[in-house]
Amino acid sequence: MPSPFLSRLLAAAAPGRLDPKWALFSANSFIAAMLAIYFAFRLGLERPYWAMLTVYLTAQPFAGAVRSRAVYRFVGTLLGACAALALVPILVDQPALLSVAVTAWAGLCLYISLQDRTPRSYAFLLAGYTATTIAFSSVNVPAMVFVTALSRVEEILLGIGCATLVHTLLFPRDVTTPVLKSLCAALSDAFARTTDVLCARVDKAPNTGRWKLAADITQIEILSTHLRYDTAASKPDLRAIGAVQDQLALVLPMLLSVEDGLAALGERRSAELNHLL
Repeated sequence: MPSPFLSRLLAAAAPGRLDPKWALFSANSFIAAMLAIYFAFRLGLERPYWAMLTVYLTAQPFAGAVRSRAVYRFVGTLLGACAALALVPILVDQPALLSVAVTAWAGLCLYISLQDRTPRSYAFLLAGYTATTIAFSSVNVPAMVFVTALSRVEEILLGIGCATLVHTLLFPRDVTTPVLKSLCAALSDAFARTTDVLCARVDKAPNTGRWKLAADITQIEILSTHLRYDTAASKPDLRAIGAVQDQLALVLPMLLSVEDGLAALGERRSAELNHLL
């Protein structure tokens, strides 16, 4: 008698339930991970598993997202390694102060990453995480902090290099197509929301259209961040996408204002206003 987990797994893998896109994405990630750990062992790196783990942490469904995440991860790792190299030699004789300094650096990086709210925040998150990993693992052997930092950077660079290479060359999926689809969906939802407000149909579903439009705008912002790294032959103008997104962001507060005004008028609305609406 198969277990419930095995039954669900077999059902998900049945014909018609297995998405070829996700299967290809999984295969690409596995190939990149095997390449990374192979080269890590051949080069004699200290912690080969870092390279393999980096492949899966960098993997994204779209090639442009993999490239941007690879850049942000490398920049964050480099910043974190530099921070550890600056703090450990100076404060190694004062463990409490070193702990406070490293924790303050990690907190600052986390604060900046939360303020950014875009995929770029990944770089700041990695800067804090990498500094703590290198600093705390080098407390007992401070003379090895440079070797540890260099090893970390080398293995991260190998992992993101393999992930970028495989996901770019083997059937890459561009970001441009989902960005344009999200843009069309946002425009359609903006028109629908405007019609509902002006025709006084918002009471039937007061929040659905509002949250859907907000989700569309957020999706455009997240995906458009990866456009400059996209593999598509023809990419939309980033300034044009940003301009449309800014205008769509103004639709929600404007419609809320109109909705509140119409609700305040109530039955006092004139026939001319109703006809205009």
